[in-house]
Amino acid sequence: MTVPHLSLRLSIMFGLTQAAEGAAIVLLSGHMGALGFTGTQISYVFATGALASFISPLIAGHLADRYWSNQRFLAACQLLSAPLLLVAWLQTEFTGFWVALFLFALIRLPAMTLTNVVAFYHLGRAERFGYVRVWGTVGWILISWALSLYLGLWEDGIRPPR
Repeated sequence: MTVPHLSLRLSIMFGLTQAAEGAAIVLLSGHMGALGFTGTQISYVFATGALASFISPLIAGHLADRYWSNQRFLAACQLLSAPLLLVAWLQTEFTGFWVALFLFALIRLPAMTLTNVVAFYHLGRAERFGYVRVWGTVGWILISWALSLYLGLWEDGIRPPR
């Protein structure tokens, strides 16, 4: 038996987690192109996720299992990732940009895994997982559409309403 509204809260968690990731990815390649990064440099930035996926589970698993609860570690990952994106956005040179996004990937990968752990723990039954996880995909799609529409209007010279 689950707590009332638990599925709703877990769905919102997935939606917000994936919306933040989707917002960063949608804008990333265009921003790097505007900074004058080469195709090779852009591919190096996108490869940071793969590189971080080798390292972050070791560090995050140790910290989350021994020192913090999953919920607190997830909150820390979410709160630390936003300033790293801001730091990356303010960079104009490739090295600083790459380092900021590598650190971002090191923090975001455990956060995405921990959302699954928290959901499985609280749902109790694996067959209910898909019903809450789908909202992560919906969050990604909605922010991608919203940003694409916004940037499309901006590029056409139409200023969005304030």
